[in-house]
Amino acid sequence: MIKQFILLVQLLGLFFYHLIFSGDIAVTQKFPTSISSGTEAIVEITIKKNDISGFAKIQQNFPDGFTAEPLDTKGATFSFKENKIKFIWMALPVENEFTISYKIKPNETTTGNFTVDGKFSFISESERKNIDIPSATFSVGNELAVEEPKLTEPVTNEPLLEQPPVVEPTTTVASIECKRTIENIEGGKYKVTLNFDKKGIQGFAKTTEQIPNGFTATENDSKGGVFSFKEQEVKKLWMAIPKEDKYSISYNMEANSETANGNYNIKGYFSYLENDVTSKYDIIETSFELTSNQLVADNTIVENPIVEKPVVEKPVVEKPVVEKPVVEKPVVEKP
Repeated sequence: MIKQFILLVQLLGLFFYHLIFSGDIAVTQKFPTSISSGTEAIVEITIKKNDISGFAKIQQNFPDGFTAEPLDTKGATFSFKENKIKFIWMALPVENEFTISYKIKPNETTTGNFTVDGKFSFISESERKNIDIPSATFSVGNELAVEEPKLTEPVTNEPLLEQPPVVEPTTTVASIECKRTIENIEGGKYKVTLNFDKKGIQGFAKTTEQIPNGFTATENDSKGGVFSFKEQEVKKLWMAIPKEDKYSISYNMEANSETANGNYNIKGYFSYLENDVTSKYDIIETSFELTSNQLVADNTIVENPIVEKPVVEKPVVEKPVVEKPVVEKPVVEKP
């Protein structure tokens, strides 16, 4: 009876709090200090986000021997896979402060002391930023039971059933290929497309493209990513990369009026998380040619030269003067 009472008190009231700050952003975690094997406990996380919005993610890493279910996600997509709890928002709630929760349950055979860590990730100024959640230490135990005396059963030589082999889950090795195409739309306007073929990559990812001076970029198709253009860098950032292995993204690029005709290059890279470590894939540099009659260096106006047509004088043909002969009449004298 006393043991049951102690377990009840542990489940109902013994919690600890972790408070962490990053500027004006704060995350508060409420986690039980002990859980009985095979029973559920509730975990709450309160986020004070202030003015951040858009993509965000909460991730916590659990040891083996636990299952989890969502309770209140505040619009996030919840997943529990490979001992990782994830809450992913395409857009954070509008409230300045909100609380999410989930149920955690250790297996019947899970006992001991455990540690859970995690982080809150969000986007600020087109960059991913993280707040580490301090580790939570808790214990899992079974209630002691009085063993009943066992009756010895006669041994029978029954045939042993062969157990099917246990197939261990295979981990897909991450790989990525990307090809860039540059299509001239008209004049100094271009469409730049990145064609991806990936395997085993999920979660956070980002593309960074360095375009030449004298060009500007605008968004075309980001496949749900956040687009930004600053200091000649075109960035597209995802908290959750598209699930498709093959997909394409694109952006528009246009030459400024003073950009001279000639050959230019675009280079870039794709970065992603692999086992919580950032990996980088360089995208092969691509060249293109700017040839536009509409672009004139230094904004000067080129006038077409005036071609004077030569004046052709027609020769004057003088007609010959024909003199008529004068016929003298004879003088007739009168008698």
